[in-house]
Amino acid sequence: MFSRFYRLYALFKTLLEQFLIIGVVIQAKVALARIVKFLEAPELQISSVRHKCSTEELEHAIFIKTANLSWDEHSSNPP
Repeated sequence: MFSRFYRLYALFKTLLEQFLIIGVVIQAKVALARIVKFLEAPELQISSVRHKCSTEELEHAIFIKTANLSWDEHSSNPP
């Protein structure tokens, strides 16, 4: 009786693992299709991209226009 139960349990466990693998394979296929679509997409042409910036902004590598910054003056650990 126990051997029959054990064989049935092993069969169901094997089938369950196969169903779980099918889900993982489907997810991988969808992810791969998205990656391929991204890689095959045409690149933006530099001439078709417009940047609006003032002369003042071009003089600085980093420009912060509106910001509220704060930090702990007594902190010994850098963020």
